[in-house]
Amino acid sequence: MSDDILSLEAVRERDIDILLVEEFTVNEEFARWFTGLVFDDDAEFSFTLVARRSIHAAGLGETDILLIFEATNLERRAILLENKIDAPPQPAQAERYQQRGERGRSDGEWSAFQTCIIAPSRYITNRTGTDGYDSRITYEQLRDWFRNSTEDDARANFRAEMIQQGIDQNRRGYSPIYDPAATDFWHSYWEYAIQRNPELEMASPGRRPAGSHWMQFRPVSLPRGVVIQHKTGHGRVDLELRGMADHAQEFAARYADRLPSDYRIVRASKSLAIRCDVPLIDHQQSFTSQVTQVSKALAAASAMLELFQHLGLEQHLLPRD
Repeated sequence: MSDDILSLEAVRERDIDILLVEEFTVNEEFARWFTGLVFDDDAEFSFTLVARRSIHAAGLGETDILLIFEATNLERRAILLENKIDAPPQPAQAERYQQRGERGRSDGEWSAFQTCIIAPSRYITNRTGTDGYDSRITYEQLRDWFRNSTEDDARANFRAEMIQQGIDQNRRGYSPIYDPAATDFWHSYWEYAIQRNPELEMASPGRRPAGSHWMQFRPVSLPRGVVIQHKTGHGRVDLELRGMADHAQEFAARYADRLPSDYRIVRASKSLAIRCDVPLIDHQQSFTSQVTQVSKALAAASAMLELFQHLGLEQHLLPRD
């Protein structure tokens, strides 16, 4: 397959996650092969019950992919899968996978489980922290399975090439530096937000670098081109209207006197923003020590959402394709 056919700028871990979730869901042959590698009994797979990505467990972090399947003896089994291309392991990450598996077994979600890491062979060979999983499966094994598949040559070849790009990307040495403290803070923030302010529909933040100071909210009620931003390092919450910067004067004339006294209309690069100040937050500090600040910021973000709807701002946005 030529590079022109698979025209991805880069293959991310998320891309491989989605590929695997799809295969576990619709490709019985692949699911039987994969679960056989992990549990060492390929005849035991019956059918997939659950295949989901980005599952967060309170206090125990995130599982990249959770696969629950029924074995031929009607036993519910689970595989908790960590996927890596080049991101460094987080401290005690394999141990947390074991803890999540034990919690699921105690809660009756499954009767048996295995933890597994998939990564390019170079990653597994050169990185510490991968030996704490029950099994390790390489991208090369996944690639070769698809290359040898005869069920649908074009489809299988596409998947093999995507996985090969992940292998090549690891070899090129691209390695964004993810920060455990920032990642833990943003996951705690996310847990708090989805419980206290579900209307904001905050997406899982995933792994975050140390310089990650902004959080975006894109609830489905907001049209394309509108986003709520919490800029933690600046102490601001913005309702941002993309591409509207040149209309700041007429927008202010129409709406300035209808805003709360502590709100203001500002230009933000090519965007226009309605802004309010909130307490500063340091995501290198513990989340629990800053719950009050986070609560105020989320309340401000929720108020921005209500303001957009109350003022009927959508009718004044620029038309978009």
